[in-house]
Amino acid sequence: MEAMRKSWTDDRLDEFGRRIDERFDRVDGEIAALRSEMEEGNRASREEFAEMRKDIRALHEGLLSLQTTMVKVGGAGIVALMGFLITTQL
Repeated sequence: MEAMRKSWTDDRLDEFGRRIDERFDRVDGEIAALRSEMEEGNRASREEFAEMRKDIRALHEGLLSLQTTMVKVGGAGIVALMGFLITTQL
């Protein structure tokens, strides 16, 4: 153990500190790149969801229009059937 302590000179400690700093700088750069990728992915997801919301709204409006048309046609058919039945009974 005593031999290891003597082998850690100031120069070796300085070099060790520089290498650690370089590695942390590299890790910081990688983390920044990952954050950038995640932000881009989040932005793309938000755009996709906004587009999906528009499509769902359009589909909802179309279904409401179809429902209204079906009620009108069904009502007209019932009125026509009742009119036919009334006129044939007289």
